[in-house]
This record gives sequence, structure tokens and C-alpha cells, in this order.
Amino acid sequence: MKSKSVKCVLSLIFIVCLSSCYSYKPAYIHSPKFENKGILNAELNAGNRFGVNLSYNPINYFVVLGEIGGGPWTELEKEDDTYYVNQNKKTVSSIRYREHYYGFGVGTYWNYSENIYQDFYIGYGEGISSTPTNVALILFPKDNYDLLAYESAYKNVYWQTSLKFTTESEFNFSLHGRVNYLKYNSFNYVFGEDYYKKATEFSKKKAKNYFWHREKMAVQIGISLEKPMEFFTLNMQLQFGVSRNDYPDHFSVRPVSMFIRSFCSHQSVLEEELTFYFC
Repeated sequence: MKSKSVKCVLSLIFIVCLSSCYSYKPAYIHSPKFENKGILNAELNAGNRFGVNLSYNPINYFVVLGEIGGGPWTELEKEDDTYYVNQNKKTVSSIRYREHYYGFGVGTYWNYSENIYQDFYIGYGEGISSTPTNVALILFPKDNYDLLAYESAYKNVYWQTSLKFTTESEFNFSLHGRVNYLKYNSFNYVFGEDYYKKATEFSKKKAKNYFWHREKMAVQIGISLEKPMEFFTLNMQLQFGVSRNDYPDHFSVRPVSMFIRSFCSHQSVLEEELTFYFC
């Protein structure tokens, strides 16, 4: 029992660490399945991030998606005589950097057979990501120029597709792919005060160039297992994040993400009447 508890704690720490150390943290790939028009899905997901997803198909083969979510904030508090210097060269005693996002999309879906279903969506979103860079992890991929933390705001245009398979077992599974085109437009960051006093103008310029306003691309590849229940559906999604960045700047993508989704409600249209079901 004690061994299992230790493994659970270590796994949780590992997941939290993966959540914290990258400038782009992929969200759950929302990919509902529709069979008739007039279906409204409301879902909750939790994992490396937390989110709420809504989807609705007012007519057959056309879907509207919406999502909102976030994750833990990045906070630094003054310790003894330690202060921080921010991007405006002002001394501060504490910082709180945010972590949230929202977005929407539209798309379509079709069936290849009774057991194979595919969808395709395009969408737009905005978010703010916060990252502590003073965490001693080998997974942090960049030279951070003695930065302690930063906050980056971005806009995201994406497309995604999912291929769903209905099986004879108790679990169905899906394959997902999503490509994000990210534009970072503002940054907040802090150094340790001692470092800033000792830093040369050259190293300060290097740190400023670390936050380069360039378009980035992040790819999410995922697999989901889904188990239908009596009043709701459980879904576990494992994702891998991939990026290519030849410029030595802040951008990095979390390589592994895991989410659990719960189907919360749906609305169906039967004989031109609205019927609501809630779990």
C-alpha cells in the first residue's frame, strides 16, 4: 500500500513538472462524436490543464466548438532580502503570472462505415502561458539567461482531425492530430536582482532577444480510450507535443500530456422536440 502511494505521488509530481516547464502547454483535443443534428455536448477535462468544452451541431455535418481552461499560476514571493527585476527594469517583491486560454472552432464530420468516423475542424484561440525557469529539471530545453519566470500571451490559429473507431470491446479508441500556428505578442518576465546588477549590457540584450515575436508551430498527436457508461462517457487521452524551433528563444512545447474527460450532458432533437438529459 505504501509503495503504491509513493508511486502515485511521484507520478503526480512528474505530471505537474511537465505542466510547468514549457512555454506552450497543449490543451485537451476536443473531438465529440455526432450521429444526429441538434446535439449539445458539455464536457469537463482534467490533467496537465483543466478545461470546459462545449460543442453543438445545429445541422447535420456542421459543428461549432468552444473551449475555456487554464492551469496553475506561477508565483514568486520575496525571500529575506531577495527582490526581482522585471522587463521594465523595475524592482518588485513578488509576481503572479497567469495561465489560461479560450477558443472556438467550426468543422464537419463523416462516417466511412458504422465503425469508423472522422472529423475535421479549424479554429482560433487566445491564451496566456506562465513558466517558472528556475526549476532544476533536465527537461527544460533552453538556456534561460538566468530568468526566474515569464508570462507570454499568444494567439492561435489551428486545424485538427480525429479518427474514431468503434470496437466490440468495452473500450472505443481514437487517433488525434492538431497543428497550432502561434503568434506571441507580449511578454512579462523577471530576473533575480543580484544577477541583474552584475549582468552586462550584452547579456541583458541577449535576454531581451530571448523573447522574439515570431510565429511558431506546435503539433499535438494523441490517442484516446473511451468507455461509454449509462449516463455519461469516460475518456482518457494521451498526447505528445512536437515543435521545430531553430531560433534560441523562449519557445518550447510540453512533450507529454495526459487528460481525463467526463461527458456531462447532451441535448437531442427527437421528432422536432427538445429533450434534455443531465448526468
